[in-house]
Amino acid sequence: MELPTRVPPPVSPESSVTQNEEEVVKNFSEGAGERIEHSIEQPPDDAKPETESKEEKNVESVERVTDVQVTDDQVTLPNPITVATPPEDQQSDQPASLSPSSTPCPSPQLVTECHFFYSALLCAQSSLLPLTLFWRGWDKADGRFWEFWMPTLLPQTLGAVLISWVLKPRRSDWYYKAFLYLQYFAYCSTFIFGILAKDDWVFTLCAAVIIQGGILKLLEKLRRTIASLADDELSEYLKHTVLKYGLIVGMGQLLFISLISIGCDGNAYDFRQCRRALTSQTGLGLMLLIALGVNIISGIFPRRILLKHTVKVKRVVALDLPLGEIIQCILGLVAIGCGMYILGLMTGGAWGDFGEYKEQYVLIYTIIIGCGSLISVAIWKWAIIWREMRQADAPELEQPQAEDEVPMTEASSIWFYISILAILLQTTLSILYSLTLDDMLQFSSSLIYPLVVILYVAALLSQPRRESVQHRRKLKLHFALFVWVGEAATGLASFRMGDFGALMVSLFRAVMFTVAFYFGLKLRRMISELPDKDLEAFLTDTIFSRGLLTFIYALFFSFQVVGCSFERGSIGRCSNTSSIATFITLFLLLTWFISIMHSSLRKEWRKELTLTNEQLASVSGIPYLLLAQGFLTLIIKTCHLFFLSTITAYYSYETTLAVFALLGISASILSVILTAYSINRTKKHNESECERVEEELDDLAINEFSWWYNAISFALTSTHSILRVAYAFNLIQIYGLLADIILPYSALSFTLSLLTKPKRRDAAYMRFLIFQLITFVLPEMISSVMSNLRMGEVFSGVCYAVVGMPLWYFSFKHMLRIREASASLPPKELSEFLCQTVLVRGLLALGPLVFFSFEIISCAMSQYSIVNGQCANTSTASFYLSLILIVVTLLSVTNKAAPNSVQRAITWDYSHMATLNLVWWQRLQGGFVVITVVASLCLWGGFGEGDQNAIYPLAGITGFLAAVLAWNFGSYALIKTHDDLRQSNTAQLESVRSARVISTGELSNDMVISAFV
Repeated sequence: MELPTRVPPPVSPESSVTQNEEEVVKNFSEGAGERIEHSIEQPPDDAKPETESKEEKNVESVERVTDVQVTDDQVTLPNPITVATPPEDQQSDQPASLSPSSTPCPSPQLVTECHFFYSALLCAQSSLLPLTLFWRGWDKADGRFWEFWMPTLLPQTLGAVLISWVLKPRRSDWYYKAFLYLQYFAYCSTFIFGILAKDDWVFTLCAAVIIQGGILKLLEKLRRTIASLADDELSEYLKHTVLKYGLIVGMGQLLFISLISIGCDGNAYDFRQCRRALTSQTGLGLMLLIALGVNIISGIFPRRILLKHTVKVKRVVALDLPLGEIIQCILGLVAIGCGMYILGLMTGGAWGDFGEYKEQYVLIYTIIIGCGSLISVAIWKWAIIWREMRQADAPELEQPQAEDEVPMTEASSIWFYISILAILLQTTLSILYSLTLDDMLQFSSSLIYPLVVILYVAALLSQPRRESVQHRRKLKLHFALFVWVGEAATGLASFRMGDFGALMVSLFRAVMFTVAFYFGLKLRRMISELPDKDLEAFLTDTIFSRGLLTFIYALFFSFQVVGCSFERGSIGRCSNTSSIATFITLFLLLTWFISIMHSSLRKEWRKELTLTNEQLASVSGIPYLLLAQGFLTLIIKTCHLFFLSTITAYYSYETTLAVFALLGISASILSVILTAYSINRTKKHNESECERVEEELDDLAINEFSWWYNAISFALTSTHSILRVAYAFNLIQIYGLLADIILPYSALSFTLSLLTKPKRRDAAYMRFLIFQLITFVLPEMISSVMSNLRMGEVFSGVCYAVVGMPLWYFSFKHMLRIREASASLPPKELSEFLCQTVLVRGLLALGPLVFFSFEIISCAMSQYSIVNGQCANTSTASFYLSLILIVVTLLSVTNKAAPNSVQRAITWDYSHMATLNLVWWQRLQGGFVVITVVASLCLWGGFGEGDQNAIYPLAGITGFLAAVLAWNFGSYALIKTHDDLRQSNTAQLESVRSARVISTGELSNDMVISAFV
């Protein structure tokens, strides 16, 4: 069916359209694969004035669209204006301007149905479960299908069925309905066969028939309701709710957790050793499935009503909520806690069987409570919205709330009393442990200790303007109960056991908390002097929002320790895991505390404590304090990533853990001290000046990076080449391992260093780049082939040489052309490209690369060896994930190497993706991006200890080649568009394709980011 398009207004009677412009529009609509309807009214000949001069006849005006505003997935087109176009004999031969008025803009589309390709794709995904049943059979003695494949594929199968029913809500023909019913029947038949395999199948079958019938009725009602929406509302619903958050994010999450179970099965000797991972994956998948269904159903309600019933952070902090919203918040927190418990148990390792029956029952009850909480919150909210839609009128709904205009200066006292209750619980557990010396009491007390610290800090700073004597006494009593009583009980237990080392640790911890409490009171007084708006932002954003995230992370790592105790059957065997979780939580707390210290300053004063991207790229004008804090932050993040990679390891070197812990804690303490000194100095400096002149740091523009980045890149590539050559001659395993670990950093630094100085075209610098390429690529290729041949792997060596050399050659050639295209950017856009794209995305890619490297080191530490084959899956997954991440980073950087005016003037959003209204190479690029995401999700399941699985090398090679092809499509189109714009002033079609490549890159970033999250 034809999709409705918005028709531009007719041309004024004084203007006409030339034949050249009509050909451009026709070629553009054919090349882009779109149907653009123009309603152009040509004025009659007699309507033109007879006094028109010869010069006026030669001037022809056409419609142009200017000042196109691009927001989140939306394009706003203002009223067109008339621009005079000179005749052909007066047109210049210079390239066309890249201003918005020089490029035609496609009309925004209204989407009333998605392309049938998505229906076929979801049908294939939902058919995996029936096909697996046909493949494995439904023999009860086998058990693999019912105990492994059924819980693994059930959530994503039901999610695929759910989204399929809302892709084409207005299709009412009988063959499409038959397609939907057959898809649902295939899913139900597999579910019923699974029930028939049980002994007590009669009651379960009756209940399943009733539930599946109810789901079918709900889908039919939902489809009819969606079809009754207006065209613009239906278009927004399909683009955002169904396609973006349903198909891409929702189904990506369900696919990811199912691949975790498959990865556990690949690492284990028997799938029954993965029962904990299977049950956890099924429970988390059901919770995600319920959240997906709630999002799809909530999308049919008017947005203004949904925003009205969205609980705001400000009202939660002040607890200015009605009873219904309070219950919703409590049930939401319960669902989050259940999800963190399930995620903490979903280790995915080979030791994932249930130790005892009560553990399995606790997990099942947690799944039921979590799913029930989500359903209860949704039904409660839907009932309130439905009743209000039937009773209230629209003008009353759009009235702004008066309480939002009054700034909030303190949180509710209930949060203070919640903190006291948590402290009483933790102190009671510590006292009972000191009396009984029960290990379970000690484990419980240490488990909730980080959570109590977070609640205590939030309570201390939640009411900064209360300075009464009574409130100060409450704070001191609060502190004494938390620190001195609790630490005294812990020290007494250590003294009774004769552990004087632990006694000294308790005493040191009490002294450190006392010092922190003293400076915390000073910080509290500083916070009370903030303006009302800044104080409200401090309470809502820093204290509550970031504090809640820190609390959730700490809860997750606590549940990781619980899962370890279940997995290994004893608390004593999880000492390393408990210590690592403590260190990670401590780093999170210190990071949160540093953000609290930064937020204690006025908003206009914080610029002096912020390191801008321009300063970081040019390595100039950076104060020594900021440089030291940045270096300490790098150390803290590195230690944090190391502990994240080792928390699931079965064994770890205690010396290595102690070194990283000491390094991270020292860096954190020094960072806090430097931050406090910088804040105090900045506050005194700004208060001493009556009229402070603002420094415009944002006006700083750069056109190249500092030479330090090229030096670091050359050092990394040279180190990798030396290690690779040493391994080729000696075949010592440590050289090959270090070369494989350094390779991703070398490749990322080398490819991005080609873009750090785009204006440098002198012969000396170009020779340096070619020399670095030769010294990096040739030793890598020749040494890898030699080492493979010496080990007898002739086929691998030949394939590596045949594929590697052309790949590096064409990549280097593409990067030079992209470098040339970025050099033509205006100065301000070039500075944004270097700072916001090359620098920021390169640094963002550095964190996952470090994590992947630490995964290999963690597995080697756990196995006491790297050559016994138990770390083959981890090393393979880390290697290929690093390469894929590098190519994805290059794709995102390439997509930004174009003028901002082109990106603003022409863009395509999820409407083009929903209808697949793209040219052929854009569809191929999107397909390669999808293959890359699926391969990356599959590789994530390879982290763990176990025998080598052949699926991970295959998935890695497939994902890497797909990512390279997607990047080559984007870079080729961008280069061709750049050349055409320089040679011709009628290259509107190619500029359209360039902008669409940019949007394709943004969509690929969304997909990869959602997959990694």
